[in-house]
Amino acid sequence: MKRLLLTICLIALAMHTAAAQTPRPARATTWATAKRKSCPRVGGDLLLKYATKPAGLTLVGCKAGQPGGQTIAVATYQVAGADAGNVEAFFRAHYGMGELTFLCCGWEPAEGKQGEVESAALRKLNPDYSLLLTMYSDAQSMGEALASGDSGAWKDKRRVKRFLVEVKVMEI
Repeated sequence: MKRLLLTICLIALAMHTAAAQTPRPARATTWATAKRKSCPRVGGDLLLKYATKPAGLTLVGCKAGQPGGQTIAVATYQVAGADAGNVEAFFRAHYGMGELTFLCCGWEPAEGKQGEVESAALRKLNPDYSLLLTMYSDAQSMGEALASGDSGAWKDKRRVKRFLVEVKVMEI
């Protein structure tokens, strides 16, 4: 039995050593990776750069999308609940976002209808780029409202402490 185990270990060691010494082919660059490398850098305050930014929105941050994915960049904004109605109305009128409705645990656009921004400046960077936006209440805000005894935030969006807005540059 010991001989069998020793033989198996020696075979495994020999295979590992041979594999380590075998030259590996150069990593092929995929079309998506090559295309992404040639794309201009997109980021920062996406609404300020490529759309009209309604009053009351504050940029929280912007991050790049995952390599090889359709999302190029995501900018996150927040707006106080008191100003959320004006921002929602602006997004609905100008960008076609759905009306905010309460589903399960928070507010979000009806039927998931995101807004879409037509931006000549963004299309100039890449004709396949599109700017999509959505607005919602995060679970933390809703939890804080409930913890403070404000059950009205579930029925009246004006009583929600803050809403988040996500603006995404997508390659479509």
